[in-house]
Amino acid sequence: MKKILIVDDDESQIDVFKKRLLKEGFSVKSIDSGEKALELLILDILMPGMDGLTFYYDLRNKLKKNIPTILLTNLESSAYQEDIKEYIVKADISLDDLVAKVKKYI
Repeated sequence: MKKILIVDDDESQIDVFKKRLLKEGFSVKSIDSGEKALELLILDILMPGMDGLTFYYDLRNKLKKNIPTILLTNLESSAYQEDIKEYIVKADISLDDLVAKVKKYI
């Protein structure tokens, strides 16, 4: 079973994504801060403590490898980095499309 870790400080958003991904057969864990995250990532860029981009690059540097990562945010930004698989504005994607993108990279 493929594992997904959702890292987001919005509990209601986590619940929506988690329920749908569980329904699709993924093993899903969720947490609210970058400091606690360890596996495949769906990251919120703006979180208290450590933001999603800082967490991603810190983890990538510690593991010495790229991790399939989808950045999911409310920010309209050009902060997209070439080693991040997808940069998605939350308001611009349906749950069906998000699940399809997760499946694409797993």
